[in-house]
Amino acid sequence: MFSLSDAGVLEAPEVCESFYDTLTNVYNRSGNRRLGPMPDTTNQTRAEDLLQELGLNEYEAECFVALTAIPKATAREISDLSDVPCTRVYDATRVLESQGLVEVQHSTPQQFRAVPTKEAIETLDNTHTSRVNELQEQLDALRETADDRTDTVHEVWALSGQQAITSRTRNLIQEATDEVGLVVGQGKVTGGILSDLRDASSECRLLIGVPTQDRETTLQRQVPDANVSVSEYD
Repeated sequence: MFSLSDAGVLEAPEVCESFYDTLTNVYNRSGNRRLGPMPDTTNQTRAEDLLQELGLNEYEAECFVALTAIPKATAREISDLSDVPCTRVYDATRVLESQGLVEVQHSTPQQFRAVPTKEAIETLDNTHTSRVNELQEQLDALRETADDRTDTVHEVWALSGQQAITSRTRNLIQEATDEVGLVVGQGKVTGGILSDLRDASSECRLLIGVPTQDRETTLQRQVPDANVSVSEYD
């Protein structure tokens, strides 16, 4: 049996999708102008933050977002737009070029331009997917080694964080073959978890504990094949 914390179960948006929407706003609001101040500091800052979450450093993220708002620019122009020191612009664009995010025209002075937003997102997504897949292989190998050394014992472990709880809960439901026991706190059962429970109800016995009769009525209606009851645990 596992419990769902009060943190809730809303699905967290994918970083790449959020970045695509934000970067598209930056580009659209720029009006394809040649130079000038960045069009929207909110979108600009959010796009830079997301790029750093995807592995770029601060200067690289700022240079790429600056280039997204204009057709092309020299290192000096990128520096003026982004406040990145001109000498660091060359380092940042060299990294961005190696990652397939920026194109360089070897003129005098050099000109730089960002690749199309869709192409940039695909590149970042593929890079992340490859790294995540490799990480999974390495962690699975470590897990197999640990399992060989550990005897099975019954213990209680706690997990916090909305995304982590949602992911673990969904995995447990999807992997169940006989019975699912779920204790729900104040957080609502929605989205992917609710869908997983419905799918599991055809193969497994579902035992769901809720804190109030109102929640019992609601969840019983949402998952008709489950055995929903008011639980003493909250």
